[in-house]
Amino acid sequence: MSHYFAFVSYSHADAAVARWLHRALETYRLPRAVRSLRDAGALPERLAPVFLDRAELATSAELGAEIERALAESENMIVLCSPAAARSRWVNEEIRRFCALGRAERVFCVIVPSAEGDGVVFPPGLSEFLAARAANDGASAVEPLAADLRPSGDGRHDGLLKLIAGLLGLRFDDLRRREQARRQRRLVVITAASVAASIVLAGLAGFAVLARQEAERQRTIAEQRSLTAERTTAFLQSLFAVSDPSEARGKTITAKEVLDRGAREIDTGLRHEPGVRATLIATLGSVYASLGLYKQADDLLGRAEVGASLDPEADALVAIARGEVQTSLGAYPAANREFERALAALRAEGPERDTERARALIAWGESLATTDEFAAAREKIAEGIAAARRARPEAKALIARGLEARGLTALLAGELDEAEPVYREALAMRIAESGENHPKVSEDLDSLGSIEYLRGNRAQAAAYYTRVLEIGRRVLGPKHTELAATLNNLARVQLEQRKYREAREQLREARQLMLAERSITHDDMAFVFNNLALAEVGLGDDAAARELFASAWAAADEHRHRMRGPILTDLADLECRAKQHAQATARLERAGELLAEDYPDDPWRMAWLELVRASCLLREGDASAADALLTPNLRRVLERWPDDTMLGLSALERAEAIRRGVGQSESAAAFGRRVARARATP
Repeated sequence: MSHYFAFVSYSHADAAVARWLHRALETYRLPRAVRSLRDAGALPERLAPVFLDRAELATSAELGAEIERALAESENMIVLCSPAAARSRWVNEEIRRFCALGRAERVFCVIVPSAEGDGVVFPPGLSEFLAARAANDGASAVEPLAADLRPSGDGRHDGLLKLIAGLLGLRFDDLRRREQARRQRRLVVITAASVAASIVLAGLAGFAVLARQEAERQRTIAEQRSLTAERTTAFLQSLFAVSDPSEARGKTITAKEVLDRGAREIDTGLRHEPGVRATLIATLGSVYASLGLYKQADDLLGRAEVGASLDPEADALVAIARGEVQTSLGAYPAANREFERALAALRAEGPERDTERARALIAWGESLATTDEFAAAREKIAEGIAAARRARPEAKALIARGLEARGLTALLAGELDEAEPVYREALAMRIAESGENHPKVSEDLDSLGSIEYLRGNRAQAAAYYTRVLEIGRRVLGPKHTELAATLNNLARVQLEQRKYREAREQLREARQLMLAERSITHDDMAFVFNNLALAEVGLGDDAAARELFASAWAAADEHRHRMRGPILTDLADLECRAKQHAQATARLERAGELLAEDYPDDPWRMAWLELVRASCLLREGDASAADALLTPNLRRVLERWPDDTMLGLSALERAEAIRRGVGQSESAAAFGRRVARARATP
C-alpha cells in the first residue's frame, strides 16, 4: 500500500509555488457531494500526505535514498513544469524512475508561472514517456495534458481543482460545480450567523467584522510579502542563469548587462504579479541609479503601476526610488511629491517599516536642502534619523546618510563650523562599516574639501578633491556620472590658482560625464558651465566664454539658482569688453538685485560687481566715476581673495587701469608692481 498520496517533482527555482501547492493539497477537503458520486470509501476525504523534497541535490551524483523510497511509496507524481524544470537533471531523473515503476499513467503535469516567461516547460522525461506510449499505440506524440496555474491559463484556483480532478479520476466540471456549491453554503452559513449576531450584539458584530477584515488584509499582505521575497530571490537568481553554458562569459559579464536583462524580463515574466514586479522595479531602479544611470533608472521606475500591488510597502519602495532619481535629475518638486506619497503608503504600517520611513524622510530632506528650504530639510532629516535609530536592527547606513544630509544642509546654508563635525562623524561611520572604498566615503571627503575651499584653504581643498577622484575612479570606474562634481570642484581650485588649461580639461570631462545622464539645464550644470566659461576667459577665448555663460544662466534661471547673480556679473564683464555697454549695465542692475537677495552675508560678491561696473565706466570714458567705485570695493575683494588668485589678480589689474585712467601714475605703478608679483607666483 502506498505511503504517499503524491510525490511533487519540481525545480528549486519554483520552490515557492511547490510549497503553496503542497499546502493546498494537504489541507483540501473533498466535498461530500463529490464523494457520494462513488461507492462509500472509494474517494479519500483528504489528499495527504504529499511528499515534497526540501533538500538541494546540486552536489549529489544520484537521487538520495529518501527520494528513491518516496518515489516507490507514492501513488501519484505531480510535475511542476517550467523552463527551469525542463532544464533540471533531477526533475527528469525523478520522472524516469517513477515511470520505471510502472506508474507512468499516474504522472500529472502542472504548468507554473516563471520569471523566464513562456518557452519549453515540459521536461524531456515526459516527452520520452509520451513518445514511447505513442509508438506503442501507433499514434503521433503529443504534449501532456496539464493544469495551468498561470493567470493566462487556468489560474491558481481552477488549476488546483483541475489537478485534483485528475488525481481522483473525476470530471473537472463536476468537482468545480460542487466546490462552488460548498462555498455558497459556507457563505450562507456565515451570512446567517452574522445576521443573527447583528440582531443580538450589533456593535460587537460590527467590531468583529472590521477586525476580521483587517486580520484578513494583514494575512493577505503577509502572504504576498512572503511570496514576493521568494519570487524576488528566484527572479534575481534567474538573471545569472544560462541554459547553454557556452553562452556564459563568467567574470566578463557586467552589472549593467545583468540589470538590462532584468529590466527586459520584468515586463514579460511578471505581468500578473504586481507586488513582485513593483519590488523588483524599485530594486533594479535603485541599482541603475547607484551606477549613475539616472535616465535608465527613471525610465524603468516610470513603468511601475502605482497602487497595483496589494502591499503598500512595495508601492512605497517604488516611490522612494523614484524620488531619489528625480532628485539626482534635478526635478526637486517631483521628488518631494514621491517622498510624500511613500510616507502616506507607510502610514498604516507598523514599526517594522521604520527603515523605509527613514530612507524616505532623509531623502526628502536632501531634496529640500538642495532648494534652500533649510528649516523643512532639518525637520525631515531629524525625523528620518530617529526612525533609523528605532529600526531593529538599527539602520546604521541610514543614520550615516542622515548625518550626511544634515551636513549638506549646514554646508548649503553657509554654516561651515556646523557642517564639518557632522560630516566627520558620518565619514567615521562609513569607514567603520564599509571601508574607504564605499562611494559615500568619497562624497563625505568631497564635502570636507568644499568646506576647506569655502574657508579659503585651497591647498587642503585640492588635496581632498584629488583623493576623492582617486577613490572614485577606482570604485566607480572612470566614466561614472558622480565623478563630475569632484572634477568641477577640483577645477574651481585650479581656476583660483590661475591654472586655466588644467581647469578646462577637468571641466570638459565633468561636462561630458554629467550630460550623459542629466539634462543641459540640471542645476549642477550652472557650476560646470560657469567655471568652464571662466577658464575660457583666462585663456583669452571670449566668444566661447559668452556661449558657456549663456548655458550657465539657462540652468541657473530654471532652478532660481544662487549662481544667477555671479553669472550675470561675469557675462556683463564680457559685454563691457565688447563695448555693449547698455546691455552690460542692464545685466549688472539685475545681478545686483539677485546678489542682495542670495548673498546678504558675502559682501565681496557685491564689491566684485562694483569693480566690474567700474571697468565698464572706464571703457565708456568716465574714469572719475570708475575711480569713485574703486577704493572701498577693491579692499573687500582683496580681503577675500589674495593677490595671486584669479579674482585677486583681476581686481589689481582693474585698479591699475583705473588709476592710470585718472592720471594717478604713482598709484598705478604701485598696483602694477603688485600685479607683476602676483603673476610671478606659481
